[in-house]
This record gives sequence, C-alpha cells and structure tokens, in this order.
Amino acid sequence: MNIVTLIVVPVSGAIIGYFTNWLAIKMLFRPYHEKKILGFKLPFTPGLIAKGRFELSKKLGAAVSQNVLTPEVLNAVLVSDEISQKIDGFIETLYSNIAESDITVEKALSYLSDSGDLGEDIKPKILEEAKRFVGHGKTEAWIPKIAEFIGNFSESNPELDNNLKKMVADIAAENFGRFIGIFINYDKIYGKIKNGIIEYLLKDENAAIISQKLTGFLNDSGIAVESILSFNIGEYLRGISDETRERLLGRVKNLAHRLLAAGGPHLASALDFGRIIEDKINGFEAEDAEKLIVSVVRRELKAITLLGGVLGFIMGLITVLGGFFWI
Repeated sequence: MNIVTLIVVPVSGAIIGYFTNWLAIKMLFRPYHEKKILGFKLPFTPGLIAKGRFELSKKLGAAVSQNVLTPEVLNAVLVSDEISQKIDGFIETLYSNIAESDITVEKALSYLSDSGDLGEDIKPKILEEAKRFVGHGKTEAWIPKIAEFIGNFSESNPELDNNLKKMVADIAAENFGRFIGIFINYDKIYGKIKNGIIEYLLKDENAAIISQKLTGFLNDSGIAVESILSFNIGEYLRGISDETRERLLGRVKNLAHRLLAAGGPHLASALDFGRIIEDKINGFEAEDAEKLIVSVVRRELKAITLLGGVLGFIMGLITVLGGFFWI
C-alpha cells in the first residue's frame, strides 16, 4: 500500500467534508439577496433562511403560541408563587416610597392636569366635580380621568415605567427562558397590559361598579372634600402601627393577586404571542437574523462542520483500505 495514498486520500476527504458542511451552513443564510448574472437568477439565492424567513417567522410564532406560550401556561405563571413574591415586593417598595414622601391627595390629583400642577383654576373644578361625585352618584365621570391618570403618570415618570417594563421582562425570562425571550417585544407586552387596564376602566359596566363602591365609601365617611384633598398620605402611612401596616399591605397584596387571577385568562388571550414573535422576526434584516440564530446554536454549528471533516476522513480511509483489500 502506498503510504502517501493512505494519508492523502483520508485528509482530502476530511477537507472536502469540512468545507462542504461549512458551505452548506453558510448557504442557509447567504447571500442575503437574490443574485443575477446576465439577467438570469442564480440558484439558491437568496439563502434558504433569508428567502423563507417570513414563512419561518409565521410558523415559529404559531408553534410557540400553540405549544409554549399558551393562555394556560401564561395564566399559571401569573398566579405562581414566584410572581406573587415579585408583586408583593413591588407593592412594598411602592408603599415605602409613598410613606417617605409628603404627597397629599391634592398632589396625587395634580397628575390629572397637563402641567402636573393643580392650579387655582383647576382646583374649584375638581372640588365641584368631587361634590357631585359624592352628592349625586355621578362617579362615572371620574373613571375616564383615572384611566387618563394611569397613562399620563407612567409617561411622566420614565423611571417607574422602566421598572415596570423590567419586571415584565424578568418574569418572562425566568419562566419562559432566554431563547423565547429573544423573540418577545417586552415593551409591546407592557403596553398591552397598561392599555388593557385603561380599557377596563373605560368600559361602562366596570365604571358603574367602581363608581358605586367609591360613592358608597365617600357618602358613608362624611369627610369634607377639602379635607380629602389636603390629606397627607405619606404622613399617615408613617404614623400607623406595624400591625396596621401589615394589615394594609396584606389587603393591597390580596387585591392585586385577585385582580391578576381574574384578569389572567383575558390578558393571556389579548397577548397574541404568535403575532408578537412573527412581527419581531419580520423586523430583522437577513444579516441580523443570521447573527441571532448563530449566537444561539454556534456550538452545534461548529460540531456539524467538524463532523463533516471527521466523516470525510473516515470515508477516505475506508476507500483506501477497501481498494487495498479488493486488489
């Protein structure tokens, strides 16, 4: 047997196998666009993934929404102990921030104005509306303003807005994994949650229920509107006992958990994860899609390329040995 043949043929097979697998992987993504020579389209251009990425995004979105991020899974996550702990922590932090401040009811209502300051021209209107609110049972008029307040408050407080977005992102990453999180637009999900709350408040039937409860509370309390507006929320919270504080926090937490459990199925249905993932992928350029996929499966692609070299070497060696024994 020629020793040169024994070495050259397997090594050549390894080089060919390695290069073939490397080229096949590259052709999955490249070229990014169609190529033509003399007006004729070159075959396999653009690359397979670049060519079919819109269909791929649609199938991937459908697969994830139907098998991974289903309404049942999302609802189970929302009512899980881990999420409950995060919500409890957020409520406690918010409570501490309010308790450390000297914010009054009037100051809180000032967020309803565009300037963020409740001037003398606005205050009488609020007082008049509040009296009608108590005396005539027309509390529905305030519900749209409360919904507007939620939207304006988050927009005028970017730090709070970012913290809420981060909480949504952390919840998704911890429960669905980093890979799925790559295809999720957390800002869009947060926006849908916030808009869902606002839409809930703007529904007439919900506004009627809320107004009935608030009207009953204010009528029974007998507190003057002026006293309500000047009430110092932070000072009150600082002055209550630890027992009262824990009881108050417990009620707020319990209410938050009940609202989340009740609204979870509706929220899960409203969040079309399939569409979100499809839109996210379609927004990628072909080059960005390649970088994303390679970053996730880089090790596996390298293994496939090396495996091509190993198989090529083995096939070359078998060819040489087979020829030797055949002769």
